[in-house]
Amino acid sequence: MNRAGHFVDASTGNSLLRASDHGVQWADVDRDGDLDLSLTATFQDDSRHQLFRNELPARDAARSLQVRVLDRAGHATRAGSEVRLYRKDGTLLGARLVPTGDGYGSQSDSPVHFGLGETSIVTVEVTFLTRAGRARKRIEGVDARTWSGKVLEVRAD
Repeated sequence: MNRAGHFVDASTGNSLLRASDHGVQWADVDRDGDLDLSLTATFQDDSRHQLFRNELPARDAARSLQVRVLDRAGHATRAGSEVRLYRKDGTLLGARLVPTGDGYGSQSDSPVHFGLGETSIVTVEVTFLTRAGRARKRIEGVDARTWSGKVLEVRAD
């Protein structure tokens, strides 16, 4: 738990967070704009899957954008692609790679997630890896508020 810039262990001795094995992933499971924590194969009990929902006020949780990168046919086969978000003035807000697979005993959700703070209008730029080299696609004027609860899909040309 973050307490004024210092992290404090807030879990109890028998917390399920202490019992998980390597299957740990972040994903916006409930599509409310914040990332939730999924744990698999807990050693402590036989439930095999624990989900911890992140609960932020709606006004804060909606300040995000999720982008799924797809090939021409609409399949999520573009792992390794880079997604960048820019403010209207061209300032880079952040960059994420579409994961090629991560975690042990788990798989990540394919959209990449960006927290936006006070920014709502962004430019999305995706760099695809192709046989001919890198290819870029830009989508300007994306209003993240219209994508609340949804995933922006960007297809390769």
